[in-house]
Amino acid sequence: MEKTLSERIAVRTKATSRTTKTNSARNRSAFRRVQDDIKLALDDGWPVKLIWETLHEEKAIAFSYQTFRVYTNELVLCRRKKSVLR
Repeated sequence: MEKTLSERIAVRTKATSRTTKTNSARNRSAFRRVQDDIKLALDDGWPVKLIWETLHEEKAIAFSYQTFRVYTNELVLCRRKKSVLR
């Protein structure tokens, strides 16, 4: 007996959500490994896009520029602002 569409969607959603969580954790971990280098490059005045292109080309990170921007804003720039305010 063939599964219904709803059953197939449920199976697919369950498998996809696991993969998404794994990818997200893997991406964040890769970013954390190069975070200090990113901070230094930003301090030296390099544009975020060029930093991403270089790291992506070197295969230090494998995620999109959009994801890189989110992590940069969240983990580098926002923390920098908080430390300035203290």
